[in-house]
Amino acid sequence: MLEIEIPYKPRPQFEPFHDRTERFSKIVAHRRFGKTVGCIDELIKAATTNSRKFPVPRYSYIAPTYTQAKDIAWSYLKFYSAKIPGIEAKDPI
Repeated sequence: MLEIEIPYKPRPQFEPFHDRTERFSKIVAHRRFGKTVGCIDELIKAATTNSRKFPVPRYSYIAPTYTQAKDIAWSYLKFYSAKIPGIEAKDPI
C-alpha cells in the first residue's frame, strides 16, 4: 500500500470533524476558521481511501456559485493533492 502524506495539520477545534464516524456533517464557525481547507482535506482523504470500483465514486465541493467554488476551493485542492502520484489537476471548464 502506498502511503501519501498531505501537508495538512488540522487545528485542535477541527479534530472532532475529522474523527467523526457519521456520513454527513456540518460546520458552523466564524470566517477564517479553516472550513474550506478542512473540507478539501476530507474530500482528498475519502477519494484516496475509497476502494469501491463500481459505481465509480464521485466527490463534490458545494458553494453558492460556481465562481465562488472555483475561487475558494480549487487552489487548495490543487495544492493538497499535488503530492499524490499520477494526479494531474486540470482547471475545470
